[in-house]
Amino acid sequence: MMMVGVVEEVGPEAVYTHLDRLEREIAIPARIPLLRVSDNDIHRDALDPHFQTPRH
Repeated sequence: MMMVGVVEEVGPEAVYTHLDRLEREIAIPARIPLLRVSDNDIHRDALDPHFQTPRH
């Protein structure tokens, strides 16, 4: 099973600073990709049964 963190990048600068720290100190050492989205509606996508996660 693959774990992936998905975060929506919206908010004040402190949000970005905190995400950078989480990625550096937790996600990267644990080999968990952290996907950042900024131009979609993460709430709508989560509720959409037809939404498909992009494969990279």
